Amino acid sequence: MTRKSIFADFVDKYFGPTTDVKSFYHYTTLDALCNGIIVTNPIEGQEFCLRATRCDFMNDPNEVKYGVKFLCKHFEQLAIRKNPNISPETDFSDYEKEMYKQWKIRYILSLSANGDSLPMWNAYANQATGVAIELNRFGSPNDKDLVLRCFYDDAELKKILISDNKSNDERLSYIQRIITMHAPLMLKHPAYKYEEEIRLIGLFNDKPTKVRYKNGVSIPYKEIFFKKEQILSITIGPAADSIKVKKLLETFLKEKGLKITIKKSNIPYRNL
Repeated sequence: MTRKSIFADFVDKYFGPTTDVKSFYHYTTLDALCNGIIVTNPIEGQEFCLRATRCDFMNDPNEVKYGVKFLCKHFEQLAIRKNPNISPETDFSDYEKEMYKQWKIRYILSLSANGDSLPMWNAYANQATGVAIELNRFGSPNDKDLVLRCFYDDAELKKILISDNKSNDERLSYIQRIITMHAPLMLKHPAYKYEEEIRLIGLFNDKPTKVRYKNGVSIPYKEIFFKKEQILSITIGPAADSIKVKKLLETFLKEKGLKITIKKSNIPYRNL
């Protein structure tokens, strides 16, 4: 077995979405779909555009901090075990601050494994009047990108990291390495568990940074383009006028030369 196949195997097992998840979903507003996500004058292979937001501008004010704190605590315990002369009272706060500085500037495209979630509709799709875009699970635009699921309990990650690899199991070594590399981006506060978040973590350095404005705040982001074949369907939110929105979308997509299945949410809901 090659190193690449081992890497793919453990990533999918420990960090990838569960095997029954065939798609990823991006919740958004109808306005965002028609005025940005569906590219106005696309070139072939770049018909859809989603935004990867910089970590320190995401909804959770403790984004990355939670994972950095977990990882620093692990390093601290590891250092003390390896060197008994290090006092348990040693202050590692400066190291934690420096680590956060490095991670907070990373960009993430947030998706979900759940394509019809009422909390997600209300939080990210204009109070359930927006849409959820279904993307092919294996449709990352770049083979160097990582698509990893978030964890909302550090117990599993901690258990893996402290496992002694006495058998020299390559899989375990890779698992420990991927946690060490990406824990700050993959570990989230338990309050966000309902999101069932899947994150596209890519090498976006070659893409120009753009800025959008929300509630008077400038939010940096990178544009990530997708092929039209990677978009499998569009689901209309449970509080939307599904008949009118479906007609609007059918007309709009036809004008763009796009053939995409349009669905309606199965959730009974009125936004009164």
